[in-house]
Amino acid sequence: MDASYTGNKILQLRKQKNMTQKELADLLSVTDKAVSKWERGLNFPDLLTMEKIAQIFDTSVVELLGIEDYSNRQVASEITDLANSEKQTLLKIIRSRGWQTIIVGTFVYLNLIYFSKLLYDRHINDIPVLSVGVWIGLIISNGIISVNYANRLLGKQTFISKFWGYFRKSKFYGVCNRCTIKIGDVLLKIAEKSPINIIIDKFFDKN
Repeated sequence: MDASYTGNKILQLRKQKNMTQKELADLLSVTDKAVSKWERGLNFPDLLTMEKIAQIFDTSVVELLGIEDYSNRQVASEITDLANSEKQTLLKIIRSRGWQTIIVGTFVYLNLIYFSKLLYDRHINDIPVLSVGVWIGLIISNGIISVNYANRLLGKQTFISKFWGYFRKSKFYGVCNRCTIKIGDVLLKIAEKSPINIIIDKFFDKN
């Protein structure tokens, strides 16, 4: 398949309909920049979007891809390749977002440590630094899980995925699980006694 062919085909069909890139983009719920990239052959629309394009221009995905003369087996193979390419791109985006979450979460966590030190020096203890730290830790964990998941499906192993594999096999994993449950119980008890929770309880009791 050739992205330039598909892009040129979309361009021709759009002009035949006297439609602007913005108008086509609005029908597809994408940006006009995305349409411009397709028409310049920089990438393919995803299969769902390509199906919508085919419906708008009264054609087929097979014709948009320029494989109408292929056998059924060849068509299935080409579509599968395109779907796999989409999957790879999506997984790379998930991995990238995961790393962004880890980096931003770590930066915020370090700032929280510095901030808690300032509070301690000023004898201010009524701000729930621990609770905030736990939530930031969960955010970082989510990033780690996203990176690990993407790498596993991409067939790649990084330090994180190797470490996670060793960690899950260790006894320390079970200890961490038990500690997490206990910390969760403590946080729930703290939350139950928080002023906000008491106000909410009183509100519902009245109603």
